[in-house]
This record gives sequence, structure tokens and C-alpha cells, in this order.
Amino acid sequence: MPKYTRWYDKDEYLGAFMMLLEHLPHDVQIEIANDMILNISQIIDVNPDDFINTLSKDSPTVFKRWYDCSPELHSAIESMKNLSKEKVAELISMISDIVFKYTSKDFEETINQLILTRKSEKDE
Repeated sequence: MPKYTRWYDKDEYLGAFMMLLEHLPHDVQIEIANDMILNISQIIDVNPDDFINTLSKDSPTVFKRWYDCSPELHSAIESMKNLSKEKVAELISMISDIVFKYTSKDFEETINQLILTRKSEKDE
């Protein structure tokens, strides 16, 4: 049976970021999601309040994915789905400081380690 590839697994950097985000404590995920939402509004050049109001109307009705557990996390991830690869890289760069704040780990080093881990898992 073929393994399903999630949209964010198509890019190794984004897939590693999502893996990191998935394994953070829930309260940290929410802080990062809120930061992501504010930064996405800047990246796509829309009023943050208008963007948040639009997102608040789109809540998941079925909770299938790990990021559907909260409206903030769901909105942040779904908003990121529509960004270009370049804009996703810009977003991740913008939020790396907040990730570092909560994990006390070097962001780039952690992401690179996760990329290597994910590659070795695929080879098995």
C-alpha cells in the first residue's frame, strides 16, 4: 500500500519544520501559531485584523490531523499551505526566533538534524 505524502512533506525543510512543530508542547504550538498568523498577514500584505477575522470563520469540523486540535494551529497551517515555497521560507525564517525561545535549540541545526532523520526513515 503506498504511503500518503502530506502537502508539507514535499519540501524537506518545511516537512522538518512541521515535524518540529508537531512535537512541541501544545501551549508552545499555540504561541508559534499566533506568531505565524501575524507574520503571514505581513507576508501577503493584508491587514492583520482582517486576516484574523477571515481565519476565524474557517474552523475545522472534523479533527483528523494533529494540527486540527486548536483553531489557531489549524488556521496557521492552512494559511501556510497557500504560500509559495519562497514565502514559506520567509515565514519560517521570521518565526525561527520564537521557536528558539521555546526550545532553546539552534533552529537551523535542529531543522537540519530533522531533515537527516526524515531521510534515514525514508530509506528504511
